[in-house]
Amino acid sequence: DWKKHGHHRDDRYKNVIAHVFMWNDLKLIDSSILQLELSKFLKEELEHIEDMIDMKGYPYKSPKEYGDCSSIPSERIGSLLDMAGDARMIEKAERFKGSLNRNDMDQLLYEGIMGSLGYRRNKLQFKSLAKLIPLQIIKNAICGYSYKKRVIIIQSLLLGAGGLIPENPPHRWEYSQEVKDYIKAIKRLWNKYRIPVEKNIIWDFYGTRPANLPFRRIAGISHFLSSNIEKGLLNVFLSEFLKFNIDKKIRTFINGTNDLFSADDDLWSFRYTFKGKRFVSKNRLIGKDRVLTIIVDVLMPLMLLYSNENEDHQLEENIHNIYTRISRLPSNSITRFMVRRMLRGERHIVNSARRGQALIQIFNDYCANNEDGCPGCALKTEITNL
Repeated sequence: DWKKHGHHRDDRYKNVIAHVFMWNDLKLIDSSILQLELSKFLKEELEHIEDMIDMKGYPYKSPKEYGDCSSIPSERIGSLLDMAGDARMIEKAERFKGSLNRNDMDQLLYEGIMGSLGYRRNKLQFKSLAKLIPLQIIKNAICGYSYKKRVIIIQSLLLGAGGLIPENPPHRWEYSQEVKDYIKAIKRLWNKYRIPVEKNIIWDFYGTRPANLPFRRIAGISHFLSSNIEKGLLNVFLSEFLKFNIDKKIRTFINGTNDLFSADDDLWSFRYTFKGKRFVSKNRLIGKDRVLTIIVDVLMPLMLLYSNENEDHQLEENIHNIYTRISRLPSNSITRFMVRRMLRGERHIVNSARRGQALIQIFNDYCANNEDGCPGCALKTEITNL
């Protein structure tokens, strides 16, 4: 786009020494400046790289405190948020649909949950791990064993494939006897089942809270899978969504889903790392806020996809009722920005996950894609013409 944008004729660009772009659409090289085509260096598919970008942490700033959209009449704001929230959920379901041809619904649920456990820094890593050790491999490995044995087998497979099992350390005194015994057990199992791993997973521990480290998340998912893999993940979650009753409190549904991820682990409920000290009290492996995120980001769109594929209108109605009643997810930089920019700080308007998701959808559709800022934004005009 260098020539398309007329930069080669613009004196303001005469001191440019390098031009960085994704694709060289003209296949022309200007020898006077360095040309760097990023597509040649991509190690992952572009859609996977997009998944790694944390839009919720987008450092969007603007000199104006309130946007032009903040003058939209209050009676229209609620309707706008509800429509945008629904659009975001439909968009998420469509993204999952693109992967349905390559996977069954249980595997999609597994990959989606694993990705959510990775947060921003390790989302792609957890998804890759779910593909390296798919559900079928886990089913085959744990068949016929007790619950406790299944848990340790699953942990050995995921930690082993993820390259997270410590090698023989030079200072073994750094590990307690409990941890030494655990490492020995999972090493033995990993050597028994050793699954060919095509590529190493590079984990990003920088800035990750200790409670969210991969060891503990893997421990948490191992208990969930040990209890539910044979029932079928789809069946387990369908049951929770189908038994939702509009006359009951939404908390009943949330608590039921929370219970699926609430199991304790003899080792990891009391530790952050292999070397860390053991806690006096246990610490939940998958927190309630993270379960709420799994519900909104993974379970709802996949249940919506299932309801559409199977014309299950009752399920679709239940999803809608849950979406409009479930509380908003913890705030992030985008939702905080939009509450101030669009709603003039009136946070009470965002009274559900649906409306919280709407703020992200509106930001992505308008704020993030508009270089000219409010003067060039079409949102207010579109709303006025509704």
